[in-house]
Amino acid sequence: MRRWVRYRLSVLVCVDSDDRQERHTVTHVVIPAPQDGSTLERDPAGDFLIYDQHMRRTNDNDVVVHRVVAAAENKAEWPPATRARRR
Repeated sequence: MRRWVRYRLSVLVCVDSDDRQERHTVTHVVIPAPQDGSTLERDPAGDFLIYDQHMRRTNDNDVVVHRVVAAAENKAEWPPATRARRR
């Protein structure tokens, strides 16, 4: 079964603004490489945020959580990042 593991990571958004005309436009979004400080996200109880293929939070047992988290943390094995598409 497919699992999604949530990471916390910084995102920088560049906004060009014209204060006189109240125009504000996002011109760049910079997402750092996974090695640049991304960490696994946890809920307030300290549990990892893991979701199933339908993006619903899972209640997997400890063995599954351990294996999924170990795989997610092995950043050297990650495939190349995919880019979001603009609509």
